[in-house]
Amino acid sequence: MRILISNPPWFFPIGSPKAMARRMGIRAGSRWPYTTRISRGYFPFPFNMAYADAYLKGRGIDSTLRDSILHLEEYQDFFEFSSAYDYIAMETSAASRENDCYVAKKLSKKSKIILVGMHATAFADELIKSEEIFAVLKGEYEKSLYDCVTKGEAGVYEFDEWENIDDASFPTRDETVYRYRTPRHPLAVNIWGSRGCPYKCSFCYVTCFHEKNRYRPHSPERVGREIESVLRRLPKINYIYFDDDTFNIGDKRIREISKIMKGFGLLWGAMCRVDTCNLETFKIMKENGCWEIKVGIESGSQRILDDIINKSLNLENAKKTIIELKKMGLRVHGSYMYGFPTETPEEVEMTRKVMHELRCNSNQYSHLGLLSGTPLWKEFERIHKREPSSEESDGVLLKGRK
Repeated sequence: MRILISNPPWFFPIGSPKAMARRMGIRAGSRWPYTTRISRGYFPFPFNMAYADAYLKGRGIDSTLRDSILHLEEYQDFFEFSSAYDYIAMETSAASRENDCYVAKKLSKKSKIILVGMHATAFADELIKSEEIFAVLKGEYEKSLYDCVTKGEAGVYEFDEWENIDDASFPTRDETVYRYRTPRHPLAVNIWGSRGCPYKCSFCYVTCFHEKNRYRPHSPERVGREIESVLRRLPKINYIYFDDDTFNIGDKRIREISKIMKGFGLLWGAMCRVDTCNLETFKIMKENGCWEIKVGIESGSQRILDDIINKSLNLENAKKTIIELKKMGLRVHGSYMYGFPTETPEEVEMTRKVMHELRCNSNQYSHLGLLSGTPLWKEFERIHKREPSSEESDGVLLKGRK
Protein backbone atom coordinates (compact mmCIF):
# COMPACT_ATOMS: atom_id res chain seq x y z
CA MET A 1 0.00 0.00 0.00
CA ARG A 2 1.45 3.35 -1.10
CA ILE A 3 0.26 6.73 0.21
CA LEU A 4 0.86 10.14 -1.37
CA ILE A 5 0.37 13.27 0.74
CA SER A 6 0.09 16.08 -1.78
CA ASN A 7 -0.11 19.81 -2.26
CA PRO A 8 -1.22 19.62 -5.91
CA PRO A 9 -0.38 22.11 -8.69
CA TRP A 10 -2.48 25.28 -8.77
CA PHE A 11 -2.08 27.48 -11.83
CA PHE A 12 -4.35 29.88 -13.71
CA PRO A 13 -5.98 29.01 -16.01
CA ILE A 14 -6.68 25.72 -14.21
CA GLY A 15 -5.01 22.79 -15.93
CA SER A 16 -2.81 24.93 -18.14
CA PRO A 17 0.89 24.26 -18.73
CA LYS A 18 3.12 26.44 -16.58
CA ALA A 19 4.39 28.30 -19.64
CA MET A 20 0.84 29.44 -20.42
CA ALA A 21 -0.23 30.17 -16.85
CA ARG A 22 -0.85 33.75 -15.72
CA ARG A 23 -0.69 33.16 -11.98
CA MET A 24 -0.11 30.46 -9.38
CA GLY A 25 -1.59 29.74 -5.95
CA ILE A 26 -0.10 29.17 -2.50
CA ARG A 27 -2.11 26.64 -0.48
CA ALA A 28 -0.69 24.19 2.10
CA GLY A 29 1.18 25.84 4.96
CA SER A 30 -0.43 29.24 4.42
CA ARG A 31 -2.92 30.64 6.92
CA TRP A 32 -4.63 32.46 4.07
CA PRO A 33 -4.24 30.69 0.69
CA TYR A 34 -3.70 33.25 -2.05
CA THR A 35 -2.72 33.76 -5.65
CA THR A 36 0.43 35.45 -6.83
CA ARG A 37 2.68 35.83 -9.85
CA ILE A 38 4.66 32.74 -10.80
CA SER A 39 7.99 32.82 -9.02
CA ARG A 40 10.41 30.85 -6.89
CA GLY A 41 10.08 33.23 -3.95
CA TYR A 42 8.25 32.59 -0.69
CA PHE A 43 6.79 29.13 -0.02
CA PRO A 44 5.29 28.25 3.39
CA PHE A 45 6.32 24.98 5.02
CA PRO A 46 3.38 22.49 4.84
CA PHE A 47 3.32 21.51 8.51
CA ASN A 48 0.25 19.28 8.48
CA MET A 49 1.54 17.34 5.49
CA ALA A 50 4.97 16.91 7.09
CA TYR A 51 3.58 15.77 10.44
CA ALA A 52 1.28 13.26 8.73
CA ASP A 53 4.07 11.89 6.55
CA ALA A 54 6.34 11.39 9.57
CA TYR A 55 3.56 9.71 11.55
CA LEU A 56 2.83 7.24 8.75
CA LYS A 57 6.48 6.48 8.09
CA GLY A 58 7.02 5.87 11.79
CA ARG A 59 4.37 3.15 11.66
CA GLY A 60 5.75 1.36 8.63
CA ILE A 61 3.52 2.93 5.98
CA ASP A 62 5.03 3.62 2.53
CA SER A 63 4.28 7.36 2.49
CA THR A 64 5.54 10.13 0.21
CA LEU A 65 5.18 13.88 0.71
CA ARG A 66 5.00 15.87 -2.52
CA ASP A 67 4.69 19.64 -2.54
CA SER A 68 3.99 20.37 -6.20
CA ILE A 69 3.61 24.09 -5.57
CA LEU A 70 7.11 24.34 -4.10
CA HIS A 71 8.49 22.62 -7.21
CA LEU A 72 6.22 24.52 -9.64
CA GLU A 73 5.27 21.10 -10.96
CA GLU A 74 3.25 20.75 -14.15
CA TYR A 75 -0.21 19.17 -13.84
CA GLN A 76 0.66 16.38 -16.26
CA ASP A 77 3.87 15.50 -14.44
CA PHE A 78 1.97 15.38 -11.15
CA PHE A 79 -0.74 13.15 -12.62
CA GLU A 80 1.85 10.73 -13.99
CA PHE A 81 3.77 10.61 -10.71
CA SER A 82 0.58 10.12 -8.65
CA SER A 83 -0.70 7.20 -10.70
CA ALA A 84 1.48 4.75 -8.74
CA TYR A 85 -0.25 5.44 -5.40
CA ASP A 86 -3.18 3.62 -3.82
CA TYR A 87 -4.31 6.56 -1.70
CA ILE A 88 -3.76 10.28 -2.34
CA ALA A 89 -4.34 12.79 0.45
CA MET A 90 -4.95 16.21 -1.13
CA GLU A 91 -4.67 19.56 0.64
CA THR A 92 -7.62 21.84 -0.11
CA SER A 93 -8.64 25.47 0.35
CA ALA A 94 -11.58 27.71 -0.49
CA ALA A 95 -9.55 29.79 -2.94
CA SER A 96 -8.36 26.69 -4.82
CA ARG A 97 -11.54 24.61 -4.68
CA GLU A 98 -12.28 24.60 -8.42
CA ASN A 99 -8.68 23.64 -9.10
CA ASP A 100 -8.81 20.94 -6.40
CA CYS A 101 -11.98 19.48 -7.90
CA TYR A 102 -10.31 19.32 -11.31
CA VAL A 103 -7.28 17.53 -9.84
CA ALA A 104 -9.36 15.10 -7.74
CA LYS A 105 -11.38 14.00 -10.76
CA LYS A 106 -8.20 13.23 -12.70
CA LEU A 107 -6.58 11.34 -9.83
CA SER A 108 -9.67 9.35 -8.83
CA LYS A 109 -9.46 7.25 -11.99
CA LYS A 110 -6.52 5.31 -10.50
CA SER A 111 -6.37 6.16 -6.77
CA LYS A 112 -8.60 6.66 -3.74
CA ILE A 113 -8.83 10.36 -2.96
CA ILE A 114 -8.71 11.68 0.62
CA LEU A 115 -9.37 15.39 1.13
CA VAL A 116 -7.63 17.25 3.95
CA GLY A 117 -7.05 20.86 4.93
CA MET A 118 -9.14 23.92 5.73
CA HIS A 119 -11.86 23.56 3.10
CA ALA A 120 -12.18 19.82 3.65
CA THR A 121 -12.64 20.37 7.38
CA ALA A 122 -15.39 22.96 6.97
CA PHE A 123 -17.35 21.13 4.28
CA ALA A 124 -16.61 17.46 4.94
CA ASP A 125 -20.25 16.36 4.93
CA GLU A 126 -20.82 17.95 1.51
CA LEU A 127 -17.55 16.93 -0.11
CA ILE A 128 -17.93 13.26 0.78
CA LYS A 129 -21.02 13.10 -1.43
CA SER A 130 -18.82 13.45 -4.53
CA GLU A 131 -18.26 10.14 -6.29
CA GLU A 132 -14.57 10.97 -6.76
CA ILE A 133 -13.92 11.29 -3.02
CA PHE A 134 -13.12 8.28 -0.83
CA ALA A 135 -12.73 10.06 2.51
CA VAL A 136 -12.56 13.51 4.09
CA LEU A 137 -10.52 14.17 7.23
CA LYS A 138 -11.27 17.01 9.64
CA GLY A 139 -8.53 19.14 11.20
CA GLU A 140 -4.95 18.03 11.79
CA TYR A 141 -4.82 14.65 10.19
CA GLU A 142 -1.76 12.56 11.00
CA LYS A 143 -3.71 10.09 13.17
CA SER A 144 -6.92 10.10 11.13
CA LEU A 145 -5.01 9.53 7.89
CA TYR A 146 -3.32 6.50 9.42
CA ASP A 147 -6.70 5.15 10.54
CA CYS A 148 -8.22 5.74 7.11
CA VAL A 149 -5.54 3.96 5.08
CA THR A 150 -5.07 1.06 7.50
CA LYS A 151 -8.78 0.39 7.96
CA GLY A 152 -9.63 1.12 4.32
CA GLU A 153 -12.98 2.59 5.31
CA ALA A 154 -14.57 5.40 3.31
CA GLY A 155 -16.35 8.37 4.85
CA VAL A 156 -15.82 11.43 7.03
CA TYR A 157 -13.24 11.16 9.79
CA GLU A 158 -13.85 13.44 12.75
CA PHE A 159 -11.21 15.46 14.60
CA ASP A 160 -8.51 13.30 16.17
CA GLU A 161 -6.13 15.72 17.85
CA TRP A 162 -3.21 15.13 20.16
CA GLU A 163 -4.00 15.87 23.79
CA ASN A 164 -0.29 16.26 24.47
CA ILE A 165 1.37 17.47 21.29
CA ASP A 166 4.78 16.50 22.67
CA ASP A 167 3.70 12.96 21.69
CA ALA A 168 3.64 13.90 17.99
CA SER A 169 6.52 12.86 15.74
CA PHE A 170 8.93 15.49 14.46
CA PRO A 171 7.64 16.51 11.01
CA THR A 172 9.38 15.17 7.91
CA ARG A 173 12.25 17.43 6.91
CA ASP A 174 14.96 16.77 4.34
CA GLU A 175 17.10 19.05 2.21
CA THR A 176 13.94 20.28 0.50
CA VAL A 177 13.57 22.43 3.63
CA TYR A 178 16.22 24.76 2.22
CA ARG A 179 13.73 25.81 -0.46
CA TYR A 180 11.05 26.92 2.03
CA ARG A 181 12.50 30.38 2.29
CA THR A 182 11.46 32.67 5.12
CA PRO A 183 11.52 36.30 3.96
CA ARG A 184 14.93 37.86 4.60
CA HIS A 185 16.32 34.47 5.69
CA PRO A 186 16.94 32.03 2.82
CA LEU A 187 18.35 29.28 5.06
CA ALA A 188 15.66 29.17 7.74
CA VAL A 189 13.66 26.36 9.27
CA ASN A 190 10.07 26.82 10.37
CA ILE A 191 9.02 25.32 13.70
CA TRP A 192 5.71 24.97 15.52
CA GLY A 193 6.04 25.65 19.23
CA SER A 194 2.32 25.09 19.66
CA ARG A 195 -0.85 24.20 17.80
CA GLY A 196 -3.97 26.33 17.69
CA CYS A 197 -4.76 29.65 19.32
CA PRO A 198 -7.07 30.59 22.23
CA TYR A 199 -8.33 33.69 20.43
CA LYS A 200 -11.35 33.67 18.14
CA CYS A 201 -10.65 36.17 15.36
CA SER A 202 -13.57 35.89 12.97
CA PHE A 203 -11.38 35.76 9.83
CA CYS A 204 -8.97 33.08 11.07
CA TYR A 205 -8.87 29.42 10.10
CA VAL A 206 -8.20 28.23 13.68
CA THR A 207 -11.82 28.93 14.62
CA CYS A 208 -12.85 25.81 12.70
CA PHE A 209 -9.67 23.82 11.90
CA HIS A 210 -8.87 22.95 15.53
CA GLU A 211 -11.58 21.23 17.55
CA LYS A 212 -13.16 23.66 20.03
CA ASN A 213 -10.57 26.32 19.16
CA ARG A 214 -8.01 24.58 21.37
CA TYR A 215 -4.52 25.89 22.07
CA ARG A 216 -1.87 23.24 22.88
CA PRO A 217 1.74 24.25 23.53
CA HIS A 218 4.87 22.14 23.23
CA SER A 219 7.03 21.98 26.32
CA PRO A 220 10.23 24.05 26.08
CA GLU A 221 12.24 20.80 26.26
CA ARG A 222 10.40 19.33 23.26
CA VAL A 223 11.03 22.52 21.28
CA GLY A 224 14.74 22.25 22.04
CA ARG A 225 14.94 18.60 21.02
CA GLU A 226 13.27 19.26 17.68
CA ILE A 227 15.58 22.15 16.81
CA GLU A 228 18.61 20.13 17.84
CA SER A 229 17.47 17.33 15.53
CA VAL A 230 17.00 19.74 12.63
CA LEU A 231 20.40 21.38 13.01
CA ARG A 232 22.15 18.04 13.28
CA ARG A 233 20.70 16.81 9.98
CA LEU A 234 20.53 20.14 8.12
CA PRO A 235 23.67 22.07 9.09
CA LYS A 236 23.14 24.94 6.61
CA ILE A 237 20.21 26.26 8.64
CA ASN A 238 21.10 29.63 10.16
CA TYR A 239 17.73 30.98 11.32
CA ILE A 240 14.80 29.55 13.29
CA TYR A 241 11.28 30.86 12.77
CA PHE A 242 8.40 29.94 15.08
CA ASP A 243 5.44 29.93 12.71
CA ASP A 244 2.86 29.38 15.46
CA ASP A 245 -0.56 30.96 15.22
CA THR A 246 0.50 32.82 18.39
CA PHE A 247 3.96 32.00 19.75
CA ASN A 248 4.28 34.24 22.80
CA ILE A 249 1.55 32.95 25.11
CA GLY A 250 2.65 32.72 28.74
CA ASP A 251 5.61 34.67 30.09
CA LYS A 252 7.24 31.79 32.01
CA ARG A 253 7.18 29.32 29.09
CA ILE A 254 8.39 31.87 26.53
CA ARG A 255 11.27 32.89 28.77
CA GLU A 256 12.28 29.23 29.12
CA ILE A 257 12.17 28.71 25.35
CA SER A 258 14.20 31.90 24.84
CA LYS A 259 16.97 30.63 27.09
CA ILE A 260 17.03 27.32 25.20
CA MET A 261 17.30 29.25 21.94
CA LYS A 262 20.39 31.08 23.15
CA GLY A 263 22.23 27.76 23.30
CA PHE A 264 21.90 27.28 19.54
CA GLY A 265 23.68 30.54 18.78
CA LEU A 266 21.33 31.43 15.93
CA LEU A 267 19.04 34.35 15.28
CA TRP A 268 15.35 33.53 15.44
CA GLY A 269 11.93 35.08 15.00
CA ALA A 270 8.31 34.36 15.80
CA MET A 271 4.68 35.05 14.95
CA CYS A 272 3.36 36.94 17.97
CA ARG A 273 0.64 39.08 19.44
CA VAL A 274 1.70 42.28 21.15
CA ASP A 275 -0.51 41.65 24.20
CA THR A 276 0.08 38.03 25.27
CA CYS A 277 3.32 38.58 27.16
CA ASN A 278 4.86 41.55 28.93
CA LEU A 279 7.64 43.83 27.75
CA GLU A 280 10.18 42.13 30.01
CA THR A 281 9.51 38.83 28.22
CA PHE A 282 10.03 40.51 24.84
CA LYS A 283 13.29 41.89 26.21
CA ILE A 284 14.40 38.40 27.28
CA MET A 285 13.51 37.11 23.81
CA LYS A 286 15.70 39.82 22.28
CA GLU A 287 18.61 39.11 24.65
CA ASN A 288 18.49 35.45 23.69
CA GLY A 289 18.69 35.90 19.94
CA CYS A 290 15.20 36.92 18.80
CA TRP A 291 15.72 39.18 15.79
CA GLU A 292 12.21 39.79 14.50
CA ILE A 293 8.59 39.34 15.46
CA LYS A 294 5.55 39.39 13.19
CA VAL A 295 2.36 40.85 14.62
CA GLY A 296 -1.16 41.02 13.25
CA ILE A 297 -2.54 44.51 13.73
CA GLU A 298 -5.11 43.93 10.95
CA SER A 299 -6.92 47.30 11.02
CA GLY A 300 -6.50 50.89 12.11
CA SER A 301 -10.14 50.98 13.19
CA GLN A 302 -10.99 49.88 16.74
CA ARG A 303 -14.57 49.30 15.52
CA ILE A 304 -13.36 46.78 12.96
CA LEU A 305 -11.14 45.08 15.55
CA ASP A 306 -13.96 44.84 18.11
CA ASP A 307 -17.19 44.46 16.18
CA ILE A 308 -16.17 42.75 12.95
CA ILE A 309 -13.13 40.55 13.55
CA ASN A 310 -13.28 39.96 17.31
CA LYS A 311 -9.54 40.58 17.60
CA SER A 312 -9.61 41.35 21.35
CA LEU A 313 -6.87 43.92 20.77
CA ASN A 314 -6.65 47.46 22.14
CA LEU A 315 -5.20 49.38 19.22
CA GLU A 316 -3.70 52.23 21.24
CA ASN A 317 -1.97 49.84 23.64
CA ALA A 318 -0.71 47.79 20.69
CA LYS A 319 0.80 50.89 19.10
CA LYS A 320 2.59 51.80 22.33
CA THR A 321 3.97 48.27 22.67
CA ILE A 322 5.28 48.22 19.10
CA ILE A 323 7.07 51.52 19.69
CA GLU A 324 8.74 50.01 22.77
CA LEU A 325 9.70 46.85 20.89
CA LYS A 326 11.42 48.89 18.22
CA LYS A 327 13.31 50.81 20.91
CA MET A 328 14.60 47.46 22.21
CA GLY A 329 16.04 46.75 18.79
CA LEU A 330 13.53 44.09 17.79
CA ARG A 331 12.53 44.18 14.15
CA VAL A 332 8.74 44.29 13.80
CA HIS A 333 6.79 43.08 10.78
CA GLY A 334 3.23 44.41 10.75
CA SER A 335 0.37 42.55 9.08
CA TYR A 336 -2.70 44.49 7.93
CA MET A 337 -5.81 43.75 5.87
CA TYR A 338 -8.60 45.58 4.17
CA GLY A 339 -11.92 44.54 2.66
CA PHE A 340 -13.75 43.75 5.91
CA PRO A 341 -17.56 43.74 5.90
CA THR A 342 -18.99 47.24 6.54
CA GLU A 343 -15.50 48.77 6.39
CA THR A 344 -15.69 52.35 5.17
CA PRO A 345 -13.16 54.19 2.97
CA GLU A 346 -12.34 56.26 6.04
CA GLU A 347 -11.46 53.10 7.98
CA VAL A 348 -9.26 51.85 5.16
CA GLU A 349 -7.44 55.16 5.36
CA MET A 350 -7.14 54.76 9.14
CA THR A 351 -5.28 51.49 8.57
CA ARG A 352 -2.91 53.17 6.13
CA LYS A 353 -2.27 55.92 8.68
CA VAL A 354 -1.41 53.37 11.39
CA MET A 355 1.02 51.68 8.99
CA HIS A 356 2.65 55.05 8.32
CA GLU A 357 2.66 56.04 11.99
CA LEU A 358 4.25 52.83 13.28
CA ARG A 359 6.76 52.47 10.47
CA CYS A 360 7.37 48.81 11.16
CA ASN A 361 10.52 47.41 9.58
CA SER A 362 8.33 45.63 7.05
CA ASN A 363 4.61 45.41 6.38
CA GLN A 364 2.14 43.10 4.71
CA TYR A 365 -1.09 44.59 3.37
CA SER A 366 -3.54 41.98 2.10
CA HIS A 367 -7.09 41.80 0.88
CA LEU A 368 -9.29 39.87 3.29
CA GLY A 369 -9.68 36.30 2.08
CA LEU A 370 -12.82 34.58 3.36
CA LEU A 371 -11.74 31.20 4.73
CA SER A 372 -14.02 28.18 4.76
CA GLY A 373 -16.28 27.86 7.77
CA THR A 374 -15.00 30.92 9.64
CA PRO A 375 -17.46 33.35 11.27
CA LEU A 376 -16.85 35.89 8.48
CA TRP A 377 -17.54 33.20 5.86
CA LYS A 378 -20.85 32.39 7.57
CA GLU A 379 -21.73 36.07 7.87
CA PHE A 380 -21.12 36.49 4.13
CA GLU A 381 -23.47 33.55 3.45
CA ARG A 382 -26.13 35.06 5.70
CA ILE A 383 -26.01 38.43 3.96
CA HIS A 384 -25.55 37.33 0.34
CA LYS A 385 -27.44 34.01 0.42
CA ARG A 386 -24.52 32.27 -1.26
CA GLU A 387 -21.05 31.08 -0.37
CA PRO A 388 -18.03 33.27 -1.19
CA SER A 389 -16.46 32.69 -4.59
CA SER A 390 -12.88 31.54 -5.04
CA GLU A 391 -11.91 35.14 -5.79
CA GLU A 392 -13.54 36.31 -2.56
CA SER A 393 -11.53 33.66 -0.70
CA ASP A 394 -8.24 34.80 -2.19
CA GLY A 395 -6.07 36.58 0.40
CA VAL A 396 -3.96 38.12 -2.35
CA LEU A 397 -1.08 40.30 -1.17
CA LEU A 398 -1.62 43.72 -2.69
CA LYS A 399 0.93 45.95 -1.07
CA GLY A 400 3.88 45.75 1.28
CA ARG A 401 6.75 43.44 1.88
CA LYS A 402 6.64 40.02 3.43
